[in-house]
Amino acid sequence: MTEFNLGDYVQVSGLINNKELNGKIGKVMKKKNKSGRLAVQFASDNTNTGNGKPKLIKAINLQEVPPIPCAKDEPWGTAPWAFINHISLTAVSNENDDEARTSNETQNLFCNVIEICHAEFLKYLTVRETCMFAACSKRVCLKWAREEIRRRSIAWLEQTSRAWQWIDRSVSYPEMHTCSADDFDIDDHKALETLNDEWRSFGTPRKLLETVAYTFCGGWAKLLDVRENGAPSQPNIIARGQQVNVKYVTLGDDWVDVSKVLMFDIYCEGKNVWSGVKPLEKVFHGSSFRVSDLGLNISQTCADIDSSKTLGDKTDAATIHTTALGNPPPRYLLSTDANDKRNWTLNVSLLTAKSLETLLFTVYIVPDEIVKMIGKDNSWEKDSGYAQILGFQETYSDNDCEWYGCNSVVPDENLWRCKSVWNLINKYKGPPKGIGEDGEMVSFQYLRDHTCFWFDRRNGKNRLHVTMEFTCEDSLFSDMILRSR
Repeated sequence: MTEFNLGDYVQVSGLINNKELNGKIGKVMKKKNKSGRLAVQFASDNTNTGNGKPKLIKAINLQEVPPIPCAKDEPWGTAPWAFINHISLTAVSNENDDEARTSNETQNLFCNVIEICHAEFLKYLTVRETCMFAACSKRVCLKWAREEIRRRSIAWLEQTSRAWQWIDRSVSYPEMHTCSADDFDIDDHKALETLNDEWRSFGTPRKLLETVAYTFCGGWAKLLDVRENGAPSQPNIIARGQQVNVKYVTLGDDWVDVSKVLMFDIYCEGKNVWSGVKPLEKVFHGSSFRVSDLGLNISQTCADIDSSKTLGDKTDAATIHTTALGNPPPRYLLSTDANDKRNWTLNVSLLTAKSLETLLFTVYIVPDEIVKMIGKDNSWEKDSGYAQILGFQETYSDNDCEWYGCNSVVPDENLWRCKSVWNLINKYKGPPKGIGEDGEMVSFQYLRDHTCFWFDRRNGKNRLHVTMEFTCEDSLFSDMILRSR
């Protein structure tokens, strides 16, 4: 006779109460050693009572219940996974829906089931589902959910890109060496040396990113949830024919002194596949100008994604961004097959010490369509735009050409560049809105992503490479309507 213990998962064979239960999974809730019988609790459609409470099946012969082992090194096993399939997580944890609410017995049974395999089970939940799970009646659920959020936060710290540039200032211009902060360990204080005092004060990249999560976002769960679902759009404070009570904030005249971070997220078919963080330093503001229709110089902020942990291939001496003087980023932002028909999405959002994360713009890319569109316009430029370098060498001094890497750039007949940068910001939602100095509503029409494409025929493959630079008027940071804390 097989010996069972309380809490064992078993698979039932035969007819029980005139119901066929072959393959059904249950949990041993009570033993009757003298009679040689068990009490097994189920949560399957065939054995539930009408009110949704799990039915306690008694009088099951031990010989009819073969055990299913759940080894510690394989916490799922067969039984727990099959058993959990019959239970709705939403029904267990949604306290706002009376129809979805289940009894405490079901909640407790659910917790008992995943006690063996919670570490594996929670991996398959979204951040929101994990937070819902934490609201279950058992306090241990909160503990498990916290452990899972902590595990994901550690993974995010290691995987996300620290997308700012590091400059070796131990040597003089033009021999200064540059690289991405990704090339340093996350606990290496040296990675912050190039940043100003505002960011160096955090000590290490890890502390900087943790501050972004805790202080700026309001906690790891919020930061990770936004990565999964995308940054929320700015609040709509005006609605025709309605009274709108929306919390919002603008940074106003003190915008320069407010700590600001750009968040980059790439999604493939709706799933987050890459994230990057770039502190916005004061030196970025006013780094370029545009001339208005009235002939006025409008100050702009420019920022690129300087990362060696992107989804792109390594760049080389043949890569010349149309808006750069020479030195390419360590890697393309994205590289994929030229005939890739998947939907890629890039979100750029703003996170500040005074506001919650707010979406700035979204870029949509279907590589196969991009390649065909550029080819149809006859816009592929041979030698990856090497003529641009020739123009630089005629215009700038030898030291400048050395600093910007112009002298090390070489043409490549199998790498083609699109002749001009594209502005692919989603036009359907319209530009971000703001409140100007006089209290009037303004639109930021000159928000640019400057997306650049390369068609690569080297190494016997057809690849599409993508890079991007971000440009906006400085007034966006002072006037844009942001989500309030």
